[in-house]
Amino acid sequence: IINILSTNLMEKENDNLLDKNYIILKKIGGGGSAKVFVVKEIDSGNIYAGKVFKDFNSYEKGRKVEKIFNNEKDILLYLHDNIHNSYIINYIASGKGEVIRKDKPTSINKYIILEYAEKGCLFDYIFFPKKGLSEKHSKLFFSKILEGIKACHEVNVYHRDIKLENILLDDNYYPKICDFGLGKLKQKRAIEPVGTLKYAAPEVLANKLYDSSKIDIFSLGVTLFYLVNNSTGFNEATESDAFYSLIKKENFKKYWEELINIGKGTGLSEEFKQIYFKMVSFNPKNRPSIDEILNCEWMKEIRELNKEQIKELENEIKLEFIEREKIIKDEKQKNMTYEEKSSGLLFENRSGGDY
Repeated sequence: IINILSTNLMEKENDNLLDKNYIILKKIGGGGSAKVFVVKEIDSGNIYAGKVFKDFNSYEKGRKVEKIFNNEKDILLYLHDNIHNSYIINYIASGKGEVIRKDKPTSINKYIILEYAEKGCLFDYIFFPKKGLSEKHSKLFFSKILEGIKACHEVNVYHRDIKLENILLDDNYYPKICDFGLGKLKQKRAIEPVGTLKYAAPEVLANKLYDSSKIDIFSLGVTLFYLVNNSTGFNEATESDAFYSLIKKENFKKYWEELINIGKGTGLSEEFKQIYFKMVSFNPKNRPSIDEILNCEWMKEIRELNKEQIKELENEIKLEFIEREKIIKDEKQKNMTYEEKSSGLLFENRSGGDY
């Protein structure tokens, strides 16, 4: 009986294989260029995330996906070899092989095997409960994201698509920065428009030459606002956007008045407002470095904590995320669909750039 059960299990598992080395357990996400699955390595039994890049009949689309795959693989390999930071998703392997899925045609696809961040993406923990984190919790959690991006910048890697959806959570509910497909390696200056519309810096939207480190700071500013407020502070960083035009003019008092009129941005500390405005400044030169953000007045409370107090605060954040996780599961069971209407790759037909 045991042999029969084992045989049946293997037959079921063999209906879903990646490159004959990984059993595909379930799909957990996807985008314009790839689908993401939970996979189990056959030899070791280890669980990973498998990012399988799509095939396109169109030569142009196929070429863009090829660039994104090569770019992400090269950056992840470089980060794997050059830094040790627990807030960046770990690269495991990559290759090209047969993808077998039950009731679907067999295909040959390129793939990247990554550390599996089992708690999902940060976006869900803000969107589904319909509320941001407290400033106190956000300070510590956001400081970890900053440390991850700082480690990247120190070895000349620039993400260029920082957003809540590209920050995963591990089993301790610590952040894991992922999705480097639109990143830059050892090239700080660029001009191709990349990223996600609501998070994109004004110089990117204006098709100007930009400093990749400065557009990362801008996206971090939008991410921080979203983390605390369950919304962005403007729709896009252009003159035509009523809210961002006030930031460009540095009319900060009116900006907050207008936000509060529509029920956003209430109850925020002055220290938060100050660092947020600097991060999303129209002039890239006015945006602070990551070290300056970590050492700003808003972060002072975190800097003054000892190890025991930090651990206590981490436990508070974990409990908060556990409560939110219950809401996420309930909402997803209702087959609720969610998309940010203004999200998506900026100028999708050109978002791959020239890597």
